[in-house]
Amino acid sequence: MWDNHNGKLIGIIAIGDPVFNLSVRDNLIDWDAQARGKRLVNIMDAYVLGALPPYNALLGGKMVACLLRSRDIYDEFTKTYGKTTGIISKQEKKARLLAITTSSSMGRSSVYNRLKLGGIEYFRSIGYTGGWGISIFRITFFGTFANISGRSVIHTRT
Repeated sequence: MWDNHNGKLIGIIAIGDPVFNLSVRDNLIDWDAQARGKRLVNIMDAYVLGALPPYNALLGGKMVACLLRSRDIYDEFTKTYGKTTGIISKQEKKARLLAITTSSSMGRSSVYNRLKLGGIEYFRSIGYTGGWGISIFRITFFGTFANISGRSVIHTRT
């Protein structure tokens, strides 16, 4: 999203293939494995969504999040995926964007809270997921990165 008045980038969105096994989504929709395999083509995941300074302090993240329900996103999805053929199944998909999921690394994000336009609720929390991650970088990498970027690093005990 671009601010034409100031010539600055307000925020970014990146959407892509959804997580295959997402129990909170699948339970809400009442999908079994077979239904999910058939219908997941109609879902996307917003894996990057946010505003950049100074817009992040001005509720810019909420404005960027609203773009997920824009006609531009829907039309671009239809143009890109509407008549695709599955790589594995070799079947025509006839995809239609029905929902976009997103998650937050810190639990429930304030970006998505109370986000309504014209009485339409844009996001709804459907639950929490569980998981874990690993770091493939040694702790010294972060110090090197800080030196290069000019930022400080908070050291934690490992």
